Amino acid sequence: MTIKKGDRTRTAILDATISCYHRYGYGKTTQDKVAEIAGISMGAITYHYPTLAELTYASIEHIYKRRIENHRNAIETAKATEWDFDTALEVYWASVVDPLFISSHEISLAARTDPALAAILGPLHSKFWEQWRDTLKELYHEWTDTHDIFDFAVEYSVHLTEGMALDYLLHGRSEKRMLELRDYMKDSLESLLIVGQQGMSVEQLLAPGRARRAELKGKDSQTSG
Repeated sequence: MTIKKGDRTRTAILDATISCYHRYGYGKTTQDKVAEIAGISMGAITYHYPTLAELTYASIEHIYKRRIENHRNAIETAKATEWDFDTALEVYWASVVDPLFISSHEISLAARTDPALAAILGPLHSKFWEQWRDTLKELYHEWTDTHDIFDFAVEYSVHLTEGMALDYLLHGRSEKRMLELRDYMKDSLESLLIVGQQGMSVEQLLAPGRARRAELKGKDSQTSG
């Protein structure tokens, strides 16, 4: 299929915008900088995206479209190998140490105080999240009867992985430590699978620790009183 010149130009502009987010940050991205990185005239930029707001919103859709495509390609590649905890977590890790993740994070921070931006970002983020969750459930049939433990395990791994990625990318945490933390997460996920297969719910999983902390808190209150 032949790609039209206009489509190629729009893609180049959006790719350059993402590069700007990664290089300069969302707040310092301008149409001038996008034009410079894309090697395209300002006239061409404004022809396709007359305002910075229109360019921003189009770039958000482009970021998540590329993240979803990259993620799908990684999953398809991984299917050719034995699919296990190591593979799943490493696929997600690769997706969050990619410049696209930093760009999407930049946008997420900006959306905190920009309702219009948040309105566009929210559905796209949800779509990406649901795709990852559904893919895991499709590939990991052993999680089928683990009820709410499955969602808990997915959220646990995603939130920790993304936090680790930010520490690694922004603060230079060592690769060795990141690998150790991921290995520990894999062990934790295996433990969650086991208790889920045994019929345990998230509430039951958390109950002993909560009870222990409540007891310790009660003892502390008695001591201080």
